[in-house]
Amino acid sequence: MVNLPVELWNIIYDAKGNPDALRLWWILYYYGFENVKILDGGLISWQKSNLEIEIGVKIERAKTNFKFKNEINNQYFASLEMVKNA
Repeated sequence: MVNLPVELWNIIYDAKGNPDALRLWWILYYYGFENVKILDGGLISWQKSNLEIEIGVKIERAKTNFKFKNEINNQYFASLEMVKNA
């Protein structure tokens, strides 16, 4: 189980150059996590820019009973009908 505090910034990136980070951003934003940002260009771009990367031991966190909030942000929802008509 992952603990993503709503009040803290969460940076999402992809290390393979595919849209996985964007999918996760959309899901989190849809369920009310507004402090979520995507690292433009992903880890690959970060490394090519010779920017600092911290590598260290993973910090173990206590398990939580995390649940998505019931506050859905419908402005990011598109029905099949809406997509067909676009």
